[in-house]
Amino acid sequence: MPEQEAYDDDILRVVGANIRFFREERGLSQSDLAERISITYQQIQKYENGTTSPTVTRISQIAATLGITIHALLRRDSHVKETERTYLETGETTMRLDPDEQRLVKMFRRIGDPRIRRSILAHIRTIATRQE
Repeated sequence: MPEQEAYDDDILRVVGANIRFFREERGLSQSDLAERISITYQQIQKYENGTTSPTVTRISQIAATLGITIHALLRRDSHVKETERTYLETGETTMRLDPDEQRLVKMFRRIGDPRIRRSILAHIRTIATRQE
């Protein structure tokens, strides 16, 4: 049984490290994440430190809140690979999005007014053109 316990502890550490990585990557505090899934920040701390195991339901909630797959929380290398797997289909090419680009796209999609969207695009176009 000691081998199984070591394996379980390793999984807890992997899941905890991935929760911390993706939470920080998205600019969320432990309190922010905890509030979004209706638990205490202390519980998030326990998950991240590997002292408590989240349930499957909780892992699902965390993944959905962080905008990642459950698989990403369970993978040993997910904090390295996740950003590489995020793509934007542009019709003719596929682009990799870094975390800032992902946040920008998500926020832009929340803007419902087409005039505001066009205005933002015009500003970005102007700034980008000046950078070239």
